[in-house]
Amino acid sequence: MRRRAGDELISENLRNAINAFLYRSGSPSNKFMIVLATNTPQLLDIAIQDRIDEMIMFDKPSYKERSNILYHYLLKYCKPERTLLSKLKSYLKNPTKVFYKIKFINISQIDSDYIDDIAKRTEGFSGRELNKLVVSWHDAAFAKSDPVLDKATVESVLERHLDQNKIKRDWNAGQEEYFKLMHPKL
Repeated sequence: MRRRAGDELISENLRNAINAFLYRSGSPSNKFMIVLATNTPQLLDIAIQDRIDEMIMFDKPSYKERSNILYHYLLKYCKPERTLLSKLKSYLKNPTKVFYKIKFINISQIDSDYIDDIAKRTEGFSGRELNKLVVSWHDAAFAKSDPVLDKATVESVLERHLDQNKIKRDWNAGQEEYFKLMHPKL
């Protein structure tokens, strides 16, 4: 392990990668753009932070955004094609449906008020977590002999995802405390 400015310990491989990046990105250029994405910007090397021209913060989705995301994925994964034209378009887009006899998932007992309630209950969920939630709803409904997504199925899957989200938040809170202990100067 080697030390860099700021006294943090890094491996020789990481040091070499940082130095290669710094060497290649030391002069302004209009021929390329580098986009960095991280959940932990405080861990970026200070010299790399110095090369960031513009930063954009993306928070977790708001209530309205969560509601829109849930609707989007419900329509994508669970709404059956009803007209012949929509079925044909679906089969052209996903020809494996014909060969694997993929069942369409019907939706029952789920209205806009219920989706809005779920959007409220999923505060703190990322877009990816909401996608995985709806995919899990689809899979749970698909596992039934009559593939219907109903409130009972939604609730059982939702409770598991709410529990998992709480565990992840607890882990992250622990990591933030550990980071503060290990890096008191930051």
